[in-house]
Amino acid sequence: TRDTIEEQVRIGSHIIRLVDTAGIRESEDTIEKIGIERSLSSVKDADVIVALFDSSREFDEEDEKILTILDALEDKHIVVALNKSDLDRVFDTNTLQSYDLLEVSAKKAFVKLTEKLEQLFDGIGEGDELMLISARQIEAVTKAKASIEEAKRPLTDGELEFFSYHLQEAVKSISSISKPYDSEEILDKMFGEFCLGK
Repeated sequence: TRDTIEEQVRIGSHIIRLVDTAGIRESEDTIEKIGIERSLSSVKDADVIVALFDSSREFDEEDEKILTILDALEDKHIVVALNKSDLDRVFDTNTLQSYDLLEVSAKKAFVKLTEKLEQLFDGIGEGDELMLISARQIEAVTKAKASIEEAKRPLTDGELEFFSYHLQEAVKSISSISKPYDSEEILDKMFGEFCLGK
């Protein structure tokens, strides 16, 4: 992967936004560099990080760089997984001894990883009150709330075109952290009975 790929997936009873990132390594390729920068940005925004290492090859400088990044993170839930567990292991697992290592295999549909993530998400609100929300999500909700507050006066004054504008801004903010709904479609449904701009 040379760029980030985002998809909403269901893990048990939870719907999460999964971001598959580019590998983190040194590169002279401009496009790959951009992908790596996006990967690092995604790591900062993520609530849960799954670091996947290839067990069929030796621990190298790229792996060392990833571990350095993981070690520097605070307030993140990190799952370290060793891929290709069905093959002969070459990777030195001693390098990952500070983490709870999870061995996975694509041939087994990553069942262990899915179970681990489901367990993690099931723990929300229990014990130390695990909170899966990032600064980006907080900012988006704050912007949406401000837009809704701004929409109150135009609604009271009957200025529906301004009300519609502020509501659309709120929808855009929420869409940035959830399924990207078409804000025009939402507004059309909500105001089907009104005649805006007249």
